[in-house]
Amino acid sequence: LEEARTGVDAAAHRACGLFPKTSLGCAQAGCEGPGRGARMSDQNASATSAQSHKMRAMERFKQGFDLLRTGKDARSAIDLLEEAIKLRPRVPRYHYVAGNAYRSIERYQQAFRHYSMAVELGDKDPLYFAARGVCLRKLRRFSEALEDLSIAIEMDPGEISHWFNRGLVHFEREDLARAE
Repeated sequence: LEEARTGVDAAAHRACGLFPKTSLGCAQAGCEGPGRGARMSDQNASATSAQSHKMRAMERFKQGFDLLRTGKDARSAIDLLEEAIKLRPRVPRYHYVAGNAYRSIERYQQAFRHYSMAVELGDKDPLYFAARGVCLRKLRRFSEALEDLSIAIEMDPGEISHWFNRGLVHFEREDLARAE
């Protein structure tokens, strides 16, 4: 019946995902036959899968962020944030918040790893450098901490916490003249 209405061979074109959803017929809607239709179907499936991953990642991130923000359960927050990162590993914000979660339970090496990923992914947010600098201070890697905190200050000189944390590094290094 559909073939008679549209002039399109339904059996040959079902793979494209357009037939019989469109009244245009597959050829007019962009399908050039079963081979092309299969590719279109694969592309549609791939786009749908990517969108699904993105949505699941955003959902896990939000759940983890909310747990962390309310101070309820940092370990559960970490599990959710790590899930989000597995789904979308190239989102700097996910790494930054995961770093905050690890830092909240004093797992500084893991926090450092996530802050570094946030910085490396190219998102030049001064908070990422500042957070990594604080983490490096906790790891007693003072020279690197000073570098990151100085970058954060350069990027956002009005943020007092960057100056304070750099002063703490100088204090912990016993460089009291610079700690002022």
